Amino acid sequence: MEDERFNKVVVWELSRATRDFMAYKVMIMRMAELGVELHSIQEGILTEGDIDVEFSNDIRALINSHERKRTAKRVKSRMEHIARSGRWTGGPPPHGYRLKDKILVVNEDEADRVREIFNLYLRGEGIAALTRRFGFGDVKKIRRMLKNEVYIGKLKFRQQESKNGFVVRNKEYEVIEGNHEGIVEEGLFYGVQELMERKQRRKNPAGTYLFHKLKCFCGGSIYGRRDKRSKKGVYYQCMNSCGKKIIYQDVLLEKVLKELKGSIERFSCLEEVEINNKAQRRMYKKEVRDLDRQEEKLLEKYLDGKVPERLYDSQMERYNTRREEIKKELLRLERLEGNQKAREGNRKILLNYLEQIDSTKDMVTLEKVMGLIIDEIEFIDHFEFNLKVNFLD
Repeated sequence: MEDERFNKVVVWELSRATRDFMAYKVMIMRMAELGVELHSIQEGILTEGDIDVEFSNDIRALINSHERKRTAKRVKSRMEHIARSGRWTGGPPPHGYRLKDKILVVNEDEADRVREIFNLYLRGEGIAALTRRFGFGDVKKIRRMLKNEVYIGKLKFRQQESKNGFVVRNKEYEVIEGNHEGIVEEGLFYGVQELMERKQRRKNPAGTYLFHKLKCFCGGSIYGRRDKRSKKGVYYQCMNSCGKKIIYQDVLLEKVLKELKGSIERFSCLEEVEINNKAQRRMYKKEVRDLDRQEEKLLEKYLDGKVPERLYDSQMERYNTRREEIKKELLRLERLEGNQKAREGNRKILLNYLEQIDSTKDMVTLEKVMGLIIDEIEFIDHFEFNLKVNFLD
């Protein structure tokens, strides 16, 4: 589409394009910008400008998204049951094992090679050299092998998941006991982990990457990398499914600072909220007094026999219902004001951090401040992202 190589996309039905609602909306918006039509054989043209067509398509997309989540939940439950019982949950077995009745069984020929790789790495041989020596072809395979707890008799649960149609490897996952025999001793395995961590710290010292919790629009995790060829500095790239280079660090920093300053402006309206709250509270209290007077008059008429019992009961029920509604509204206003006060305090904290960002040139300090402020940056596409901040909720 970006290269203008076609102007229509045809699918059997909407669910064949995507079953993720947000992905659908982003896709439709981008196609409209590029003048590309989406045709469904079942539903017709999906990119028409008609508001009713758009509404019905959104409903279909939401139903598709809901069904996808239900299916994913059932599959996850089954995979969790298999994993908790110590069995292999699917896919080819790791190097050094074979599968028998969904249980990992040691393949002795490959297991000797695995032990040798762990020992050689601990003695100082690098991952690239090990890749060449054993003919694996890709350094990632050796790196994953050296970090894989399966070789000490454990299983990794939820390390790999399907998100938005992509297979994603999660950095954080659960390690559980397996029913299989380990290949390397725990002392050797954890010695390798410690050495890998030391090498990583030397390679990427503090202050190299300012942002750490980034999510790609494919669902994968984004990590920083140094651009050695063009010398443009640090950039961030999805290291999972799509492999997209997302954004350079200096551009992201500028966008994040702009978003943070905008957040401060949006949350600096405490005085206005307090004035509005007081006015609403006065209005509700006056209404409660009016209800009390109306109840007294109604009771007098009922006792004098001027109002039948059925009418009296129904009217009293309406008064009580309204009184409960007012009580809930007053509680809501109280919570709102409390939240605004908390947000005002958080706004001052955030302002303080932004002053530190503006005043410092120290990358280590900048990285620490960004880590305190930012909970997560979630990219919607190559152009936009959602910024989740620790101090505004």
